[in-house]
Amino acid sequence: MLVKSIAKGKVFISHATEDKALAEALADLMQAGIGLSHSQVFCTSLAGQGIPAGKDFKAHIQAELTKSIVVVALLTPNYYASAFCLCELGGTWVLSKDFLPLVTPLSGFGDLKAVLRGVQALRIQEDTDLDEIRDRLADLASPLAPTPLWSVKKAKFLKELSSIIAAIPKPKIATMTELLKACNERDGYKTEAEKLECELKTIKLKYEELAKTKDREAKRKIDLRHSSEGEQFKILKKNVMEAMKPIPHPVKEALYYHFRGEDWLPPEGEWDRSVDDCVERGLLKGADPGLRVNVEHPKIRPVITALNGLERFVEKASEDFYSSYEEDYKDELSFKSRGFWDEHV
Repeated sequence: MLVKSIAKGKVFISHATEDKALAEALADLMQAGIGLSHSQVFCTSLAGQGIPAGKDFKAHIQAELTKSIVVVALLTPNYYASAFCLCELGGTWVLSKDFLPLVTPLSGFGDLKAVLRGVQALRIQEDTDLDEIRDRLADLASPLAPTPLWSVKKAKFLKELSSIIAAIPKPKIATMTELLKACNERDGYKTEAEKLECELKTIKLKYEELAKTKDREAKRKIDLRHSSEGEQFKILKKNVMEAMKPIPHPVKEALYYHFRGEDWLPPEGEWDRSVDDCVERGLLKGADPGLRVNVEHPKIRPVITALNGLERFVEKASEDFYSSYEEDYKDELSFKSRGFWDEHV
């Protein structure tokens, strides 16, 4: 079937990278069998037709597609699997190029996809369809190669076609398991990205507020407000440990019982000079029958404040934090337990 004549110009062979050998064989048939010059056939797989060094790949392909008169598409499973090939196909329609879709034995008429459905395609392995390709491109040749030469080159092409096609790698088709895994990974990355974005906003807000205040206690509160539970726990524990540094051991013991709502009765043999010293300094005061922390003493007030903060945190901690704590420390999370005080206070 002959169609309108085509003005002198270039032929753009649109093909998948994996189909390089097939594209090269077709380009050779066009040049040696039809009479097109090397410069008239643009095919990235041909020697001298690669993307020049320093050139943008997409921009160069787009420019060549725009300059071409005819677009020949090698339709294989690899072609359909290539996003770049489908972009070239879309560009062909947008630019209204003379279009020659070639179906290979790897991809029959039933496989024509999207905008190709309903288009009259030619079969690359059919003798008469190759003749139609010659007729469609004849006006581009200068001069047109003799028919006997075309017949020789066409026969050689058809003879080698089976082995060329057999060597073409098939596109890897993902299994359902691989697709599900990829979807899960994508969702995981998306969740992680959203989490990181949220953390970034929190950090930004925290430092904006910190920059506005010079008060040390205010900065601590800002730091806590914009921190995760794990970070809050570390900050509060550090506050307690710093406040506890100047406190004598007997007072520390009495503080433990204070937060349990009990008076401290030193074990027999432990009521020594250090305990008497704490009483004389006003850190401890007598209670029947034991001792009690003097919460109004200037050295005790900062400790009470720090311990109150840690206690409030423990009481309001989430279930996730409770579970994480028990897994890390192999102990229950309870502010009133001896294990908690020994570990953190």
